[in-house]
Amino acid sequence: MNIKTTTERWKTKKRRKERQQRQAEQQREWEERFKQWYEYQNQQRRYGEYGGYTGYNNEQTYVNPTIEFKKKYEESCDLLGVGYDADKYEIKLSYRKKSKTISPRSK
Repeated sequence: MNIKTTTERWKTKKRRKERQQRQAEQQREWEERFKQWYEYQNQQRRYGEYGGYTGYNNEQTYVNPTIEFKKKYEESCDLLGVGYDADKYEIKLSYRKKSKTISPRSK
C-alpha cells in the first residue's frame, strides 16, 4: 500500500510538472507570436499600408491589434467550450470533439 501511494504521488508530481512545462512553453510561444505580430503591425504603419485605421467619411479611428486578437481568441475559446487559460492540448482535444459533431461525415 505504501509503495503504491508513493508511486501515485510521484506520477502526480510528474504530471503536474509536465503540465507546468507545457503551460510555460505555450506562454513563450504566444509571447513570441504576439511580438512578431506587433512588430509586423508597426512596420506596416510606418509604410502606410496598415489596414487598422478605419472610419467613415475619411474619419480615422485606430483599431488596437491587441484588443482584436484577444477578442478573437476569447470568441474561439467560447465556441470550443474551453477556458481562456486552456493549454494547446485542451484546445486541440476540444476542437476535434467539436469537429466530429459538426462534420457531415459523422452523420
